[in-house]
Amino acid sequence: MQEMIRQLKAAWLSLSLKQRISLGASALMTAAAVIALVWWAKQPTWSILYTGLDPKEAQQIVQTLQARKVPLRLSEGGQTIEVPAERVDRLRIELAAQNLPTSGRFGFMSMFEQETLAQSNEMQRIRYQKALEDELAQTIEALDEVRSARVHLVLPGDRVFIDDKDIAKASVTLALAGGTAPSAQQVQAIAHIVAGAVPELSPENVAVVDTSGRVLWDGGGDGGGLVAARQIEMQSAVERDINAKVARVLEPILGPDGFVVRTTAILDFQRIKRHERQYDPDSGVLVSEQKRKEKTRRGAAGARGVPGTGSNLPGGAGGAAAGESEQSDSVDQTSNFEYSVVEKTVEEPQGRIRRLSVAVLVNEKPSSDGDGATTEPRSEEELARIEELVKAAISFDEERGDQVTVEQAPFVPKPKVEPSRRFAPRKWLPLVKYPALVVALLLVFLLFYRPMVATVREALREAARAAAPAPAEGSASLEAPLQIGPPSRVEILRQSFHKAALEEPEGMAQTLRVWLHESKGQD
Repeated sequence: MQEMIRQLKAAWLSLSLKQRISLGASALMTAAAVIALVWWAKQPTWSILYTGLDPKEAQQIVQTLQARKVPLRLSEGGQTIEVPAERVDRLRIELAAQNLPTSGRFGFMSMFEQETLAQSNEMQRIRYQKALEDELAQTIEALDEVRSARVHLVLPGDRVFIDDKDIAKASVTLALAGGTAPSAQQVQAIAHIVAGAVPELSPENVAVVDTSGRVLWDGGGDGGGLVAARQIEMQSAVERDINAKVARVLEPILGPDGFVVRTTAILDFQRIKRHERQYDPDSGVLVSEQKRKEKTRRGAAGARGVPGTGSNLPGGAGGAAAGESEQSDSVDQTSNFEYSVVEKTVEEPQGRIRRLSVAVLVNEKPSSDGDGATTEPRSEEELARIEELVKAAISFDEERGDQVTVEQAPFVPKPKVEPSRRFAPRKWLPLVKYPALVVALLLVFLLFYRPMVATVREALREAARAAAPAPAEGSASLEAPLQIGPPSRVEILRQSFHKAALEEPEGMAQTLRVWLHESKGQD
């Protein structure tokens, strides 16, 4: 051991300053690379345990994990907690057993667990309201677009008189996930969920806003902003549906890239309710009939005047004219008929199509020479046939004012873009971690360790040559490689022959001649 240390010291002293610096730098870099690789290999693969936590809740989880001596890492301002990937599932189960994370929610279960006998009615009412708010918030957070939610309720109190009417109200604040906005139907669903869970609460008394201050539901459901958004969404849906219908018709004959279709739909959002009553005059049925006949008879009146001859003679002055007779007949008939009646209450839905305008741009067909690089226009008959197909697909109505335009033009060919293959380091890191460590160690061995060992060996050889006595003149120079550690039997024999050759070269030469002569005689 001392001999090896002496040789290493001699080799170090025999090196120049530049060689010493290079050797020291190589040794330090090799040690640093090995330490870094070992440290990197021992680092765990991190995976998200929980995200979107509030500071108070994150503090509780961090304290629990630190008490269990679980390595963790915080990100996104403390809202995300990462732990080693192999312990994620077990930690979630263990934390769930401790009601973590609670998302700061009170909930009905906690209300029952913390109930005491000394609570007043007012305290129970407040705890019930808080539990109801938290339960509604958890239900709303089930939506993918909602990261967190807060619900505030104003519940009507006990009434002394029937005429005292307190209106229940609610407000909902949403923290949206990833900046996405929920659709109008989802916002309406949130308002109805809250209204359905609270007695005497209507959707008109629910307000929904997001954390940026935008009003998503103004309480009325018919507010200008929300209605306009729903109308635009409905119009876009109709246009997409018509575009899809036209595309399904044209793709088999033109190909998926052989045309472009765009639709503009004008919808009627007026709400019309109409009552109609129609009678059929030919379907009358006699139900009842009443007749009344009346006849009047009046006879001649008797002689009147002064009794005597004069009044009874014709033309006598004292006589009165005889009265005329009177006769009348009348018939009064009443007939009751019933007719078939059709009563209709027609309520036309909002969003009726008032007019459609469809534009179709068709690519010119490839030329007949077959090279595929040039195109030629399509015939008018072919364009007319395409127009008829489009009209049939959209239920074209000329009285409604629909318009279909079909034009052709050469399309610019699309550049071929190779699909990008995204590399997911988190997914592949556990698989390449240890192979990469082996490759890195191999590179360290080839680039640093081998040159360093070669330099040390060369320095030791130079030191050995300088320390060995010079051979006698005419003797063979037998240079032996440097041997570190206890010499072998062959090395001992070689050193003995070398020493004998240096001390008694003539005797050694005579011995070699005898060995050679005996070897030839045996052959």
